[in-house]
Amino acid sequence: MIEVEIRNLRDSVPGAELRAERSQLLADRDGRRGERLVQVRSRLQRARGDLSQQIAEATRATVAGARAWVDTASRAELGSVPMRLQHEVDHHTRVIDAAMAAAVEVAGATGYVASPRIPEDPPHRRRRNEDRVTILVGASAGLGLGRIAVTPLEMIPALEFASIPVTLVLGGVAAWWLARTRGLMADRAQSRSWIVESMSTVRAQWEQRVQSVLLEAEADLGAAIMAESREQLASAQARIVEIDGELRELAAARSGQLASCERDLAALNAAL
Repeated sequence: MIEVEIRNLRDSVPGAELRAERSQLLADRDGRRGERLVQVRSRLQRARGDLSQQIAEATRATVAGARAWVDTASRAELGSVPMRLQHEVDHHTRVIDAAMAAAVEVAGATGYVASPRIPEDPPHRRRRNEDRVTILVGASAGLGLGRIAVTPLEMIPALEFASIPVTLVLGGVAAWWLARTRGLMADRAQSRSWIVESMSTVRAQWEQRVQSVLLEAEADLGAAIMAESREQLASAQARIVEIDGELRELAAARSGQLASCERDLAALNAAL
């Protein structure tokens, strides 16, 4: 019986569950810090690509909508282009902010970055030589049309004196209409050009906003993972120390039992 007990003590390794727990703690004692950091960077990189695509689409949609509205706007309505454009920019900013918050899983993740603003109102268009030439062309065309229109009046001696005022009035009206139409077209062209330039600036502000938020989120999430990893590492290390102590106690008890059995066996052999 003593020999069987000695063989059992020598073959058995006490604390198998404790050793398995110790191995698991050593493998995961940092809380898979490296893997989690890689996952965060990968997720934020995908978010950066998605947000860049969303910014490009928002810019194209805003420019297309504003230009389509400008094409049908009157001269008085063109003055409200900056206000309408800023309204669209504010709307898309809220949508992009919501997408950023969902990407980094933090509500209101805009930090200290200012909301994008259009740079400035479009400058007033100055009259150029083209405008003066347009007036001259309009007057010339109007006079020509006036001469054609008053030709029947010249056939009547009593109305012949009225041909000159009618010709001048028609020439002035034609010049005014042509100059006004040309000026409206020039104002619309200037507004379209200003919209494109302004949205280029706004797009850069959106991209800077996204870049700043994602970098700040990456730093915050990385710091949180590192802090959690340090806490888990300290906890795992403390538990490993406890397990090592328990394993030493089990090994000492096994050695004591084995020595006791060997003494008993030696005593029996001596008696025989």
